[in-house]
Amino acid sequence: MLNDLSAFTDPWRKKRPVGDTEGDPHRNWPADPQSYYVYSLDDGTFGREQREGVPGFWLRGGANAEVILRALEPVRRMKLIVTGGRAGDEVMVSVGGQTRTLRVGPGESALAEFEPGPGFQWYDTFLHVLRLQSSRGAALPGGDRGVGAFVHIDLEVNRRHQAGGR
Repeated sequence: MLNDLSAFTDPWRKKRPVGDTEGDPHRNWPADPQSYYVYSLDDGTFGREQREGVPGFWLRGGANAEVILRALEPVRRMKLIVTGGRAGDEVMVSVGGQTRTLRVGPGESALAEFEPGPGFQWYDTFLHVLRLQSSRGAALPGGDRGVGAFVHIDLEVNRRHQAGGR
């Protein structure tokens, strides 16, 4: 299992849901196909959090990060919205062999879109590795963590045919 890798000894690194990843089997209600799980492989992030009600993760200022995104459906397009922390940031993002660099001032947002390819099929899900590099950071008001930018991810997926006509 993915959670059994030695990188996931800290609970905050393991399988963190973004969106409705489970649905409601008692009501025959499926999971949201655009939902996913994130796994933090290193100390380049602070794990899954929310910023103004939006799920995502903060990059550690000036650090490299590697994150696994585990999608429920095949991903057609991945949109990363990067919002600058207190010092702003310059973030390099690599997904599926494509790289983009985003420059954001404090509180400013920028968008990078990727067509990541099929990913690695794992059981009935699809894994994608995201590599991110923050160039600078500063502590948020009232905190001591040196954050670079906040990253939110939206997926456009190719929904597979569900058994039973759902």
